[in-house]
Amino acid sequence: MLTLTELIDAQAARQPDQAFLTFEGRTTTFAELQRQVRRAAAALHLAGFAGGQRVMIMMGNRPQHAIAYFALAALGCLVVEASIRFRRNGI
Repeated sequence: MLTLTELIDAQAARQPDQAFLTFEGRTTTFAELQRQVRRAAAALHLAGFAGGQRVMIMMGNRPQHAIAYFALAALGCLVVEASIRFRRNGI
């Protein structure tokens, strides 16, 4: 079974210019996604994030959410999703 990182890398190698997503009129290709995920993973690693840690993401539905999720997964972190719609007592 392939990891998310391996799937992104494989798709970026096969079809780098294929659209991964389009948001507010801007398209991100798989090659761009791969670069952004690697850059974010490197920054998160330098900040002390490492495999096995649980990390909560609380973001709106934006491309940066996917990049953060994939970058944390690449480091081996367990991503815990939280909705921005939660109220203080709901978390």
